[in-house]
Amino acid sequence: EDAGAAATPQAAAQAQAPEAKEVYQFQDLIGIMARFTEKDKKDFTETFWDGFVITTQQNMREANRVWEDRDNKVNRQMGLTKWISRISPVSAYIYAATDLADTGVEHDIYLREKVLKEYQSQFSQYLESQLGMPYEEMKRNLIPQTDVIRQPDLIENTISELEPFEPQPMPIPERIKKAAIDIGALFIFAVFFFMLAYMSFLRSQIID
Repeated sequence: EDAGAAATPQAAAQAQAPEAKEVYQFQDLIGIMARFTEKDKKDFTETFWDGFVITTQQNMREANRVWEDRDNKVNRQMGLTKWISRISPVSAYIYAATDLADTGVEHDIYLREKVLKEYQSQFSQYLESQLGMPYEEMKRNLIPQTDVIRQPDLIENTISELEPFEPQPMPIPERIKKAAIDIGALFIFAVFFFMLAYMSFLRSQIID
């Protein structure tokens, strides 16, 4: 009975042991692919590239989301800094002058939020359109022995079809709108300091 009890766990362990898997060499894979029909090759290629395209698109969209989140945080920080620094008339003057000249903080935000963001969206859409190439238009002989997998044309070969990046300056009415707060702040400072000077003059003693 003891021998039978000892054999039982051993038999159970052997029954639970995974079966040995057959190992294929690369040449075996080449041989299997060589027997593919044209439909098999098309399905194999489209499955491979669909996975690649989907992964690439997801990575691009995630990168865009991360950059957009980063830009929003930077813009909020820059806006808070501007409001705090407006306590100084010098800061308000600099903001007004540089915003009107389209060289200040608002120019940087406009460039990232309007110009670069829009062009980045166009560029991402262009890349996605280039990745989704029909099977019949792909190059042959990525694996010469089997004609599998076919390979799309490289994107840089057709990048000239994308419209060139030509940033436009911020429109003047929008510049004035951005600088209006600082112009108003300068006006308030001017009235405030004038009233201080006037009150100081009234309280001063006039010496004959």
